[in-house]
Amino acid sequence: EVKLVLVEEELLSQQLSKWAQQNGYKLLWNSSTDFVIYKAINLSGKTTQDVLVKLGKVFTSENYGLVIKDYQANHVLIIDEQ
Repeated sequence: EVKLVLVEEELLSQQLSKWAQQNGYKLLWNSSTDFVIYKAINLSGKTTQDVLVKLGKVFTSENYGLVIKDYQANHVLIIDEQ
């Protein structure tokens, strides 16, 4: 099982960067905006892709205006503005 815990009062970009590294990915943050997590978020799934799909839904529900691009072949995650 893959888990992603976003801790409150911390920057989204820094937490995702750490998580990406722990899961063998490199994160590229291509958004000019960053967000402080106001309430802890716990996501889990069978694979990193499951977790990323759930994270995408969080981005949508929170109106972050961000999209995730997952390049599995070279293990790169890109966070882009919508």
